[in-house]
Amino acid sequence: MITLRPFTTTDYAAWLPGALADLAREKVASGQWQADEAPQRAAADHAALLPDGLATAGHHFWALIDGAGQQVGMLWVAQQLRFGQPVAYVYNIQIDTAHQRQGHARSALLALQAECRHRGWQGVALHVFGHNAGARALYAGLGFEPTNLNLFQALHDGVPGEGGAKDNAHHAQAFTLAQAQADIRAGYLLGAPGAAVSGTVWLLSGWLGSQVALGQAVLALLVGGALIHPASVLLAKACGARGGHTPGNRLGRLAGEVTIWMLLGITMALALYTLQPQWFYPAMLAVIGGRYLSFQTLYGLRSYWMLGAALALVGVATLLLRAPPAVAALAGGALEWAFAVWLWRCAGACNGKAWTADADACARVAVGGAER
Repeated sequence: MITLRPFTTTDYAAWLPGALADLAREKVASGQWQADEAPQRAAADHAALLPDGLATAGHHFWALIDGAGQQVGMLWVAQQLRFGQPVAYVYNIQIDTAHQRQGHARSALLALQAECRHRGWQGVALHVFGHNAGARALYAGLGFEPTNLNLFQALHDGVPGEGGAKDNAHHAQAFTLAQAQADIRAGYLLGAPGAAVSGTVWLLSGWLGSQVALGQAVLALLVGGALIHPASVLLAKACGARGGHTPGNRLGRLAGEVTIWMLLGITMALALYTLQPQWFYPAMLAVIGGRYLSFQTLYGLRSYWMLGAALALVGVATLLLRAPPAVAALAGGALEWAFAVWLWRCAGACNGKAWTADADACARVAVGGAER
């Protein structure tokens, strides 16, 4: 939880040099300024915007204080009018390096919402640079919607042509993929709820196979499998995520196409069941493992490759070893649950910032302007 403490003059003096450097760097990264002029332009912009520094009318600076009473960053907003109504415009939200990837930016924006209600302000507005996919996912997850878009197309060698169009399409696709993956991670909490629900269904099926009968176990897996997506959406929402992706996210189509492939694979596994019942679970593990391989593209997490490969290998091993069918089901469920717990630990270490990826990506995620 974050509380807002008004800035002191000492706070402001310590913050200003870094803020100017950050502004200059962001403007250069977005292509708006040249590197050699950026420091001077940043200083001039700040002087024009804050002629009286901390005392400038209409501007509010707060230190961000965590639950332990420690300052973890700062927030700068100004009261503006939008559609004739007073709103808070966020000029800067900054999380100190040592406290990044702990969910403080999200908590700070929630604290700002409460402050706005207390002051009678009707909304929160902000600007985010287009290259900052992590910050955009954060704001989308909190319900921010774009009010205008600035678009840019680079021209090949200064003139439009076939080569330039191809290059631009490549770069646009790469950016769109990164943005879409960040949105999927935020909406579905890294996929942890889905893996947990799926693992539960497999464990239940394995238990039925060992204690009741194989037929009931297979039926439980099929019926439970049909409920995995709605149940995981509800679980994601219960954990604070949106339980969905932004409309227009093209990766949503990929998820649907992969599901069609999975249904075909399940049909083949059922056909094998009629021939050799003990083949059903190994075949299903291969099908589910193959589906998880595609999650690397959906979530941008290479760890899904490991999960998919592990499930497929378990299927092959239990088939070659002629293990009882329930063993394959129990092993698959245990793998999924172990993976779900690990994903939850990753998200938990970031305090729910689901756009942060697996262990290595957590250290590299481009939260940038959202938490820097």
